[in-house]
Amino acid sequence: MKAGLKPAFGQVKKQLTERGWQEESGSSVTDDYASGVFTKNGYHTSVTIMPSTPPGIADVRLQQHGNIDLATLPAGPDSKPLYVGPLSAIYNTPNSAEKAADWIRDTLTKAGWEPYGGRVNLQEFRNRGVILTTLVTDAVAPSKGSNIQYSTRMVSVEIPAPPDAEQIQFADDSNQLSFDAKPDADAIAEFYRKSLAKYSWKATTENWIQDKFSKSMIFRNEAGDLLLMEHKDIDGMSRLFVRHQTAAAVEEEGKRFQAAKEKAMKDKDAPKDVLRVKIAIPKGAKGDTKSGTTARWTVPNGSAIKFAKAIRQALEEEGWKEASGTLDPLAGVLLLEKKDATITIDYTDTGFLPAEFNIRASQCELEFK
Repeated sequence: MKAGLKPAFGQVKKQLTERGWQEESGSSVTDDYASGVFTKNGYHTSVTIMPSTPPGIADVRLQQHGNIDLATLPAGPDSKPLYVGPLSAIYNTPNSAEKAADWIRDTLTKAGWEPYGGRVNLQEFRNRGVILTTLVTDAVAPSKGSNIQYSTRMVSVEIPAPPDAEQIQFADDSNQLSFDAKPDADAIAEFYRKSLAKYSWKATTENWIQDKFSKSMIFRNEAGDLLLMEHKDIDGMSRLFVRHQTAAAVEEEGKRFQAAKEKAMKDKDAPKDVLRVKIAIPKGAKGDTKSGTTARWTVPNGSAIKFAKAIRQALEEEGWKEASGTLDPLAGVLLLEKKDATITIDYTDTGFLPAEFNIRASQCELEFK
C-alpha cells in the first residue's frame, strides 16, 4: 500500500468497520509498526503493518484466525489462566511440560482435532479450516509446572495428512502441504483416495505418473479444483508435496501456458533480426579482423588499456552498458550488455611484448572497420 503506517492502518480500519468488523482494544499504531485485532460474529482478524521499500510503502498483512473461543480449550486439571485474548491464551498447569503435551494431544484428538505436525513441545492440529498451535514450556519461577500457549490461524484450504506423517508444513501463500512419511508411495496414494473421496475428489489416473526423479498424481473435484501430489524417495522415507489450485487458477495457468506456447511458435518462425555491432580496429592490431563473434589480436605493447577504453566509450555511445569491468595497464576485462546481447573484452599487456587483445560477442555479430 502506498502510504505511511498510520494512514495505512486508518484505511484498513475504515474498510473493515464498513464491513461490520469491530476493533478490539489494544491496537498499537506508531510510525514504525502498527497492529490491531478486529472481530465479527465471533471471527477474529489480525492486521499487521510494517514499513516496506521503497520508502512510503506499507506492507499490510491480514490474517484470519477463525472463531475458536480459546477460553474453552482444554488445559488440564488444576490449570489456571494467565492470559486469554482473542488470538492467544496462556495457561499454567502443575504438570510437567512433557505430561502436559501428551495430555493435550490425547484430549484434542478425542475432541476431533487432527494432529498436523510439530514436535513434542510445539504441536499443531487441524479442524474445520483452522490450524491450532499449542506450545508447552517449563514455567518460570516462582511459578511451577508448565505453561500452555494456544494460538490459531485459518487456512484457505484443508489438505489432510497421513496419521504418521512427520515434518508437516503448510504454506498459506502457495496452498501447499509437505511432509515425510514411512509408508511407500502406493500406501500414501491409497490414503488420499479414501480420505478425499468423501469430499468428492477423484484421482485422474489409476497409478502414479513416473518422472525421472519423482512421481506424481492428480486429483480433481466436481468444482474443477486440482490437487497435485508429488512423491520423492528420500533416505528410505516418502516425501510428499500436495498443492491445491482452484478451478480459476488452473484455467488461468492453462491460458498462460497456451499463450507462451503460441509465442514460442511465432518466435521460432519469425525472421531473426541480428544485432550487428561495429568495432573500430585498433591501430597496429594484427590478427583476425573478419566479422563474426570473436576477434583475437595483438596490439603494440602498452596500448591495450587505451584501446579497451576507446572501444568501451564507442559502445556506450551506442547504448551499451558496462555490467562489470577492471582495467589495469597489465591486464583487464570488460563486460558490456545491451538487451540480451553481451560483449566481453579482455587483454594481457606485459609492456615488453605485443599485447594480447580479445573480443567475444554473444547474441550479436561484430563488424570490424
